[in-house]
Amino acid sequence: MADRFPLIVDSSSQQIKELPDGDSLLLGDSERLKIGDDNDLNIYHNGTNSIIQNMNANDLVIQNDGDDSDIFFKSDNGSGGIATYLMLDGGLGILRAEVGMRFADSAKLRLGTGNDLQVYHDGSNSYIDNTTGDLYIRDSGGDIYIQAKSGENSISALDDGAVSLFYDGSAKVATTSEGASVTGRLTATASAKITQVALTSSSNAVAWDALTAANAYYATTENTTFAAPGNAVEGAIISVEIAQGSTAYTVAWNTVYEFAASTAPTVTATANKTDIFAFRYNGSVWQEIGRVQNLAQT
Repeated sequence: MADRFPLIVDSSSQQIKELPDGDSLLLGDSERLKIGDDNDLNIYHNGTNSIIQNMNANDLVIQNDGDDSDIFFKSDNGSGGIATYLMLDGGLGILRAEVGMRFADSAKLRLGTGNDLQVYHDGSNSYIDNTTGDLYIRDSGGDIYIQAKSGENSISALDDGAVSLFYDGSAKVATTSEGASVTGRLTATASAKITQVALTSSSNAVAWDALTAANAYYATTENTTFAAPGNAVEGAIISVEIAQGSTAYTVAWNTVYEFAASTAPTVTATANKTDIFAFRYNGSVWQEIGRVQNLAQT
């Protein structure tokens, strides 16, 4: 046992008042500093490890009352130095992990009062589970990439730009300011449907937007002329169904429409009949590629 040294003791309270300046309290291995009426708090070294042990059923509190002061948890850094592993930042009111954190398989990082967001690895797969509300993945001013394997994009979302889908690292579908573009072939396993958009005639003219009304429907209300379609893109295909009502009206075509033998068709002038016309834009004119007339309306 190490040599003992004098302590200044209050005989009335049986409490240590102070140690002489420069002295230390020396306890041998497994000898405990016991604090509390029932020895509630024990501090000791067992020959191998140093231990702070709370012996009762209540909590163990580590508290720093210094204004904006911090609490540091430090240990050996594996390279002969000492590193901070955890820091309770009193100024910011946050817990900072200064080094990596490791969770065992199936141990979950739980966020939210009701453990609403959980992140974990079950030994085989990794999960992000959200149990309340929506799940947002956000970036402030940058881009977002989802990669099925390192270095190979599967989905990208650019700030104020395109959202793209990739196959084997190559972009195949991307949103644009006008809609979406496809690189390669688009295959449908069921009947494809393009929503039909109604056109109207004003002052004897029908305005037609090739982008927003590629599949168009026009119910005649007056003698009119189809104007040159807006948003014309080379290779675009558009069609229009022209339906006569109880009164048949005439329909003419802007010179940007090109028909066989350069002769514009005459729309069926019979009440309650329908004609369908299809066109393809070659970069300068809309060439007729199909026509069906005098159809009964259902």
